[in-house]
Amino acid sequence: MFEINIKSSVEDYRVTFKPLDNSIYQDFDLLLVDSFFRNRTLFSDLPVVFIEATEQNKTLSSVEHICEELARHGLTRKSRILAIGGGVVQDLATIVASVYMRGISWSFAPSTLTGMVDSCVGGKSSINVGAFKNLVGNVYPPKEIFID
Repeated sequence: MFEINIKSSVEDYRVTFKPLDNSIYQDFDLLLVDSFFRNRTLFSDLPVVFIEATEQNKTLSSVEHICEELARHGLTRKSRILAIGGGVVQDLATIVASVYMRGISWSFAPSTLTGMVDSCVGGKSSINVGAFKNLVGNVYPPKEIFID
């Protein structure tokens, strides 16, 4: 295992390099997962919200739907979510985590090389509004990033 601490103007966080196994899930209340992994990976007994990771789904209505799912699963202000996927999942997870109950803790396990070197560093996110790409966004870093 190897760790890097990232200094951020918003909040410092850690990048942990280690093989991902079931022990990673113990600190979380819900998983946001790219639907690509729906039939490929066994997750813990945690609730899972699958995200169709397409550019067309980076919308305010997707954010609303995910927030409704978090509420259905009883997540509170003290809950923690883990997002697993590439840049689209990270964009949606960042926005959702920052606005759900005025901000909850989240971590990220990027599944793409671009996600590992671009979208996860800095906690920046953006979603599309109508015909405008990446019009709405924010910066809300994860508490930790796990890189396998």
